[in-house]
Amino acid sequence: MELKIRGDKVSFKGGDKSSEYGYMVGPSGLDVLDMACEKSKLYLFTSDYHIKSFYFYGGFPIEEENPYSNHPFNFVGEPWESVWGRKIAIRRSEEVLIVLSLKEKVKNKEKLLFYIFKMNLENCKWERIYSIGDEILIYGRGVTIPLALKDLGHGIKSDSIYFVDEDVWPDHKDWPDHKDHVSNCGVFDIATSKIKWPKKIYFSFNKNQWFVRGVAY
Repeated sequence: MELKIRGDKVSFKGGDKSSEYGYMVGPSGLDVLDMACEKSKLYLFTSDYHIKSFYFYGGFPIEEENPYSNHPFNFVGEPWESVWGRKIAIRRSEEVLIVLSLKEKVKNKEKLLFYIFKMNLENCKWERIYSIGDEILIYGRGVTIPLALKDLGHGIKSDSIYFVDEDVWPDHKDWPDHKDHVSNCGVFDIATSKIKWPKKIYFSFNKNQWFVRGVAY
């Protein structure tokens, strides 16, 4: 079964059957914050911060048990942290990551940040991690991608998060340093928590998606 997400729809194709499209509605009536596909499975991140996983049978989603089902994600931020977005990403090992887009405000100085969490399967607690190794994460695409070269130059490197303007707090466009941005696509270095805005000549993009040259996904 091949699954693809297009906006708020899921397309699925199996065998000789032609692709079918349908809105995914939260099976328990909950709003869906985000969706991701990996290895013919569909993962939902619901508004009560649970992770649900499904496989398709006869064109219908069948829920299955997963290590995250009974352990909702709970982030309690500091007073100076404000969350803008919550997304999930599935690694090829089927490990689920939760990624927060937020801003930090300390002494009237604001900074865009991303936090990544994974579950410690021994104590079933969500813990923040500070590296994804030789992978890159494109915020909102739902997967991590191994990068053959650790550094492609001009800010394109592994252990980073790729995002567009719409993925972060909109008021950052009013910050003094925004005039120095050469594009609306940013790269967040997980190790240093610093952001670079590469020039457009190194990638192409549409309104809400990265297409990095030399990276297949």
